[in-house]
Amino acid sequence: MVGEMVTLTGKSKRGKERVERDGSTGWKVREIQDRISFTDKRGPWLLLDNGMPKAMRWVHATDDDHFIIVEL
Repeated sequence: MVGEMVTLTGKSKRGKERVERDGSTGWKVREIQDRISFTDKRGPWLLLDNGMPKAMRWVHATDDDHFIIVEL
């Protein structure tokens, strides 16, 4: 899955705003972690990057509050 390209769809208002700002396509999985520092929620967490400054983000692979991940 690392290196795979995915598409993001906004689920919440915040997610929809981020997709509008940073785009829904062109996101590449850079890293996968079971735990990340800002939550106790178990993973898998995907670190996604679309090449734009400040657009890198952690997204839960199956149960994110703000995004839905669509694998290409």
